[in-house]
Amino acid sequence: MRRSSILVVVIVFLLGAFAMSIWMGSKRYQDVVARQVAERLRSGENLIIIDVREPHEFAAGHIPGAINIPLGELRAHLDRFSPEAEIFLVCRSGVRSAEAARIMAGSGFRRIRNIQDGMLGWEGPIAK
Repeated sequence: MRRSSILVVVIVFLLGAFAMSIWMGSKRYQDVVARQVAERLRSGENLIIIDVREPHEFAAGHIPGAINIPLGELRAHLDRFSPEAEIFLVCRSGVRSAEAARIMAGSGFRRIRNIQDGMLGWEGPIAK
């Protein structure tokens, strides 16, 4: 009887750990493409766009109105934004912005959008 109780506890623990790993590994942000963001900006929407590239990359050209917060500094600036706000993240190709999306989603932000094709896919206006 004792062995069966231990076996049940171990099985329940393993199932719980498996479920937790699936939940933690699930994507808790939405991917969008640059074209979708450009269309929303053209329609007059005021969007929060965070560009997570380094300052020299940002200075070379960025989406008008974007805020430059390099990926390495993002955690220190999270308190600037409401966890309920819709926030778009962009970088050069979508890799750093996906990491930023994971950071923000893991910090309780619920409406995070990763511009998955990044500035490489941006065909809208460019500010310098």
